Amino acid sequence: MTAYEFDFWSPILGCDATRISMTDRAGHEYFAIVKRDYDAQFYRDRKVAIEKIEKAIEAGLDPGEVRWR
Repeated sequence: MTAYEFDFWSPILGCDATRISMTDRAGHEYFAIVKRDYDAQFYRDRKVAIEKIEKAIEAGLDPGEVRWR
């Protein structure tokens, strides 16, 4: 599966963030928001978020935000 990323300023987190989106076969979007610190922790968090999104899609969960933490 392909993950798409969109960087933005999050007023909720009060910092830069990345929205990671993936779609299932029907085109429904699953996404996670990851705090973007431009360091090694971001890349670890990104990997975990993508894995959680993939598992949500495989499990047939409802589309939308995936809690990855």
